[in-house]
Amino acid sequence: GRDDEGIASEQVVQSLGKLPLIEVRTFSQIAASYVAMFEFLDIFLFGMMAIFAIVAIVGMCNAILLSVQDRTKDIGTLRAIAITSRQAGFLIYAETLITGAAAAFAALAVGFILVHILAAGRIGIRFELSDMGAALPEMIIPGLFPFRLFAISGLCTALPVLAALLPARTARKLTVRECLSS
Repeated sequence: GRDDEGIASEQVVQSLGKLPLIEVRTFSQIAASYVAMFEFLDIFLFGMMAIFAIVAIVGMCNAILLSVQDRTKDIGTLRAIAITSRQAGFLIYAETLITGAAAAFAALAVGFILVHILAAGRIGIRFELSDMGAALPEMIIPGLFPFRLFAISGLCTALPVLAALLPARTARKLTVRECLSS
């Protein structure tokens, strides 16, 4: 237990003396540093994911805006025939929602397949200290976390719609004459 670790640690310190380059730590302290390292890694990866999401939103907004600009004649023709400016904006929202849902589904499928391959092949992070009777597992194998998966999928579906706000607003403001003259 912890008392045995403390006694063993003191005995090692006494037998080594005061050597400046040697540090004695119990396994509990080493395990705590592993836990802290993985918590930091989790926070770091979440931050990186947030940065990637911001870059993706800017990229999607740009792509949707260019798509709207390229299709102004189509939007003008539709507006001249029958649809209102509100319906033109809704059309852009619907397109981006469908695109976002398809992207989320594709990402889920690829992620599920990769995690399944890694788990089946027992590919993961190995711990060198696990054979010393430690509380750490021998290996951490990737797993699926349903709440995270569905939360990220929901974001992947909703973020394109948010990115479409500016392009849809631009498309709604265009008159039929402006659309057809471009």
